[in-house]
Amino acid sequence: LGTRFRAAVATEVAGLSATEAATEIDGLFRGGLLHAADGEWARFTHALIRQGVYEDIAPPVRSDLHAACFRALISFGAYPAEAAEHAMAAHLAGDPEAVATVARAGREALRVGAVRTARHYLEAGIRLAGKPAPPELLFDLGAALVADGASEDAVAVYGQLLGFSELSTADRISVLRQLGHALFITGRIERAAACCESAVGLAEQDHPALAVGALLDQAFHYRTHSGPRAALRWEIGRAHV
Repeated sequence: LGTRFRAAVATEVAGLSATEAATEIDGLFRGGLLHAADGEWARFTHALIRQGVYEDIAPPVRSDLHAACFRALISFGAYPAEAAEHAMAAHLAGDPEAVATVARAGREALRVGAVRTARHYLEAGIRLAGKPAPPELLFDLGAALVADGASEDAVAVYGQLLGFSELSTADRISVLRQLGHALFITGRIERAAACCESAVGLAEQDHPALAVGALLDQAFHYRTHSGPRAALRWEIGRAHV
């Protein structure tokens, strides 16, 4: 559970009764291995003590304990990132709750701008999900990759997404726009504009609001590539939409 942990969660993972937990925790405190942290939290007196105990656990048992920690933390309403670490350490592949928790940790990190952390969790979520990965998870990973400066990898992810026949029209439009953005960053401006043109073609009949966004993207790409005059007809197209 880490150097600092909830005593109640540790008790649940260990399967101790209240009386047994009180005895064990009292002994650990009296022996100088633990000391009090905030509220109901405890802390190892030194991280090396925790590391020594952890490394002494056989790997299969360690994996089972991480899985138990994950379940306990979920039931205690812990932050997604806290529980996600245990889902990853336990290799809970194919577990829907584990995949959802790791993905949520990635999305929350992306929302607050922690792009490297977001990428870490979202890539882990895809590994746990297996193949085929959920489209919404791939879409979020693409955004994290672009934000983390890995636009080439994002291009591959968005290309994979476009191969999903079950994508709704609105989702396909969003993927095309994001692919255009990633291509633009890598200097492939004409391909970026072509993606936006495809997005406009899909959107103009039933999704006019999405069409406006795609036209704005397209106008920006053409303005960058060929100057304001080349972008003018896309600006006019926006006005018509």
